[in-house]
Amino acid sequence: MLTSAATDPELRELPTRLEAPDLIRAFRIMYMSRRIDDREILLKRQNKIFFQVSGAGHEGIQTAAGMALRAGHDWFFPYYRDRALSLALGMTAEDMLLQAVGAESDPSSGGRQMPSHWSSAQLHIVSPSSATGTQLLPAVGCAHANRYLDPASDAVTLTSVGEGATSEGEFWEAINAACLEALPVIFLVQDNGFAISVPVEHQIRGLHTVRISERERARTEQLLTSGMGFTLFAEENGWKRYAVGEGGSGRVLDVEELPNVPRGAWGTGRVHHVAWRVADDAAELAARKRLHEVGTRTTEVIDRFWFKSVYFNEPGGALFELATDGPGFGIDENMETLGKELILPPWLEPQRAEIARGLPTLVTPAEPTPASAG
Repeated sequence: MLTSAATDPELRELPTRLEAPDLIRAFRIMYMSRRIDDREILLKRQNKIFFQVSGAGHEGIQTAAGMALRAGHDWFFPYYRDRALSLALGMTAEDMLLQAVGAESDPSSGGRQMPSHWSSAQLHIVSPSSATGTQLLPAVGCAHANRYLDPASDAVTLTSVGEGATSEGEFWEAINAACLEALPVIFLVQDNGFAISVPVEHQIRGLHTVRISERERARTEQLLTSGMGFTLFAEENGWKRYAVGEGGSGRVLDVEELPNVPRGAWGTGRVHHVAWRVADDAAELAARKRLHEVGTRTTEVIDRFWFKSVYFNEPGGALFELATDGPGFGIDENMETLGKELILPPWLEPQRAEIARGLPTLVTPAEPTPASAG
């Protein structure tokens, strides 16, 4: 359920403004972070250190996170730009500069870890990897383990990641695992407009290709070409690439033949199904008719209220779906307030109270009022 400070009396009692000492501390942390960054860049130009990762521009959100959470109680799985976060949790400028020069007295790793990879057992800061996104699943595992070791603990686990790494599978796997177990994990995504060196307009924006392995590929290929409008685009290293239209993101399917691969089935750790978009009801009915003409059995059109679906198994057992674009979420909700209330399809309305009881409370910021604005 969604709750805001405007409607919940208990939330209205929580502090909403930082006192002067808090603001001064925050400023000192952000300023120190930037000054260490600048000094390390200068040292690198002087060939006194040989690696540096800047956290410039990230100082505000990191300082806020570090001040809101509890070093040595909560757990932290940072990434290599989390300089201000580490300072807010209790690391010092000296700690960071000792690591930058690879000193034996580096408290994080004795000079063995790369610069900008801070850690502290006492502060519960776990040593990060240079490979982007690899900290996410261990963070979820930490939260899960903490629940087993101390079920009464109110500790949370924070993990940071840049916006580019959200395109990696580990990000989605971590979110899925955390949601399945309702784990106390905070995913702090820091978007600086560049995934290391890739501007936003060139970053991954969607699911480009689906890959399936078939015991016998020929029947699936016939379904793709005769029943679904795919054409063969390329073949390499045992894989055949099929595409709809001109191909591109979301229009490509790669198929390989492996004689010993098991037939497609549902189960934990598997992809449930692959959904293919169709424009509207007429396009869906036409696609369903083509499938019947090539001998593929399908479900009837299933009304999902916000869209309509047709399901069928391809010859290898993988479940495919044809899903319409419309009518969309605007059919029963104002797009300007989308997501602020619990919206259910008509057939679940009788269970609204039961469903609501099982949902966690999500706190949304209070809407500004004329009296509080500014």
